[in-house]
Amino acid sequence: MNVEIKDAVNSYTNKQIISNITALPIIGKYDLTVGSIGCWHSHRSLWSEILEKKIGKSLILEDDVDLVNGFKSKISSVMSQLETKNIYWDILYVGHCFQHSPKDPPIISYPVVVQTSTSPVCTHAYAVSLSGI
Repeated sequence: MNVEIKDAVNSYTNKQIISNITALPIIGKYDLTVGSIGCWHSHRSLWSEILEKKIGKSLILEDDVDLVNGFKSKISSVMSQLETKNIYWDILYVGHCFQHSPKDPPIISYPVVVQTSTSPVCTHAYAVSLSGI
């Protein structure tokens, strides 16, 4: 497993980022903070690098993520099960953000649960495939 640590984009000090983002028509529909814009830009930078380097699968963890004991073996197990079952995926959110549970049954059950997402949330920990970028 290759690990790289990247600096986040600081939108408080880089005002050009705010100007570029707030000029987009869709932004007016959401109540975004300066911090959330910086967070989005940080993830976007990672996605650009993943595309450029053609990285097949990436696990992205923010600096404030809390990992459970045995995280490495659990995420390895999930990735292996997805591959074994030929389950196509773009993004896999890791963790729980207290959102409502989906009505669809789990794709993979105990000891970990993989379910279909109804909306993108929780970017503190997720895996993304190259096709998902």
